[in-house]
Amino acid sequence: MGKRTKAAILAAILAALMGLLTWHTIWWHANGTHEELYNAIGDSAWSTAKAVLYNLGLMAAAGLLLGLFSEQITNMLGYEVKKIDHFADEEEPEPATTPDLTTRREAALAAEAAERLREPAQ
Repeated sequence: MGKRTKAAILAAILAALMGLLTWHTIWWHANGTHEELYNAIGDSAWSTAKAVLYNLGLMAAAGLLLGLFSEQITNMLGYEVKKIDHFADEEEPEPATTPDLTTRREAALAAEAAERLREPAQ
């Protein structure tokens, strides 16, 4: 079995799992289980933890399934993602310092004075 065929089969399985997760969410909303879960928040520590953990698990499952599905679609299309090492060849830059303008000015004046001394008097 080729890579693309395997990726297509896995994408179909993941799509079915996403469909089941969606069906579960809609079913709980339709039969009132979500409302019971949300109305119980604050009644006790367990009911609050149950609601929070349910929502956290629901979002984690949806994110995981969607990420894996996207990866399989990418594999099915034959696109290969290569890791880019952004900082492989960079050396640490030296800290930038502001130029000392007085030193440059003094050096320029000293060079000008030395030039005048070298010139013959006119």
